[in-house]
Amino acid sequence: TTINICVKPRSGTKGGKAAAALQAAIDKRETYKRKRAKDINIRLDKLVDSMKKTRTILERKNKVYMIKTALGVCTDPTVKAKLKKKLVGAAMQACSEDES
Repeated sequence: TTINICVKPRSGTKGGKAAAALQAAIDKRETYKRKRAKDINIRLDKLVDSMKKTRTILERKNKVYMIKTALGVCTDPTVKAKLKKKLVGAAMQACSEDES
């Protein structure tokens, strides 16, 4: 199964690269084993880090969407909880950026 992440991640951007990496991880394994889940967690950590450096609002929204997608695919409950926390943080950040 292929999961399309992001509206259209521009390949040159940080969001696009992260989307591609996440997409590749999801394609390889339809159900996450613990090892895989840990792997995706590291990727998401990087994602959230790069989010702080992202300039455009579109890219931020893409990242929020990517985390949501990862939540949908992930089966490990502990990872799901971590993802939810990240999603809330990411969404809040995206909103606060919108207002400014």
